Amino acid sequence: MNKWLQNDWILRIISLALAILLWSAVTDTSLSSSSSDTHIREATVQVKYDDEHYDLVGKPPKVELIVEGNQAFFGHFSTNYRLYVDARRVGAGTHQLPVQVKGLPYPVDARVEPARIDVTLVPKLQKEMHVEPELIGSVPDGFKAGTPVINPDKVLVKGTEAELKKVTSVKAIVNLNNKKKSVNQVIVLQAYGENGPLSNVEIEPKTAVVQVPISIPGKTVPLSIEPGKAPPPEYAVAGIDTNVDQITVYGPMSYLNHLQFYAGPRPDLSDITEDTTLVMPVPVHSPAIKVEPKEIKIYVKMIPAETKVIKNVPLEVTGLNGGVNARILSPSDAKLNITLSGAPKQIDQLGAADVRALVDVSNLSAGVHDVPIRFVLPSYVQVVGQDKLKAKIQILG
Repeated sequence: MNKWLQNDWILRIISLALAILLWSAVTDTSLSSSSSDTHIREATVQVKYDDEHYDLVGKPPKVELIVEGNQAFFGHFSTNYRLYVDARRVGAGTHQLPVQVKGLPYPVDARVEPARIDVTLVPKLQKEMHVEPELIGSVPDGFKAGTPVINPDKVLVKGTEAELKKVTSVKAIVNLNNKKKSVNQVIVLQAYGENGPLSNVEIEPKTAVVQVPISIPGKTVPLSIEPGKAPPPEYAVAGIDTNVDQITVYGPMSYLNHLQFYAGPRPDLSDITEDTTLVMPVPVHSPAIKVEPKEIKIYVKMIPAETKVIKNVPLEVTGLNGGVNARILSPSDAKLNITLSGAPKQIDQLGAADVRALVDVSNLSAGVHDVPIRFVLPSYVQVVGQDKLKAKIQILG
């Protein structure tokens, strides 16, 4: 036998036989794996069609995909396959077209049942419609939304004749909730019918730019300036002027309708003894939202003060509620002598009729109370040496 193995021809024959056996083991399905098929039921079919000029009526029916081949290849089977019919070369009407399969790995075979399905196309129509703005939500109190501006204000609505008949409007919905600045947004447009939004039509273009001006109502009124703190007793205000006479106040119309003047900043003159220019911000008094200008110049002219005693100023009781009486115990005659300080020309012209002395008894219970006296005086005039005067008042139940 060793001699046979040493023979070249014998070795060649044995090698050939082994090669044939190995090739048979690989290619013979009885040795590798058996042929099989896979059924995929309720498979979805896509339709390729000219969607610019046609609409697809309904959805194509589902089919059964039968995949045939050697089981050894099923491990490579991918779900990326798709089934489709090509209706791009047909026009309006119902057409029976073959279902095609794409994306299966080689050498897997497939067939579809049914092999052909009906596809119905209808012409796509269009009509031009105006875009209607619809504002939802509200701006904060005191702000006002103006008339919206839309670009483009006309669009094409495309769809079947039946669907176009349902369209009653095309709207751009803008939410104004708590917005304080003008709106400039790109809004996706929506078609509406009698029963609400419609989804089976197309809008071209799909979006529009919507601008909504948001402003605050304003009113221009005189500006009033009063000192916050009076100057030293030896000095008086000869006059207060500003670089603006009027100011624009912004806020709710319910507030502006009754606004006759606006109280500006109250300068502290307690250390001012000569002519002075002050730059002060204008306060925003609620319910005002803003004022213009925001800052003003205040020119204060100071002069040496003169004093004058005003006699027999009557004391007035305010704040009496219904059914309640009050009696002034002190001063006994319910009159005061007060010393006023101010500019000489102004002081010379003052009399008792120009001064009011008030005591407020609001919410006081029955009994005797010491109540501070409040003075109502002409501008730039102050009481000197008597700023803490009190009256003794008896409240009678």
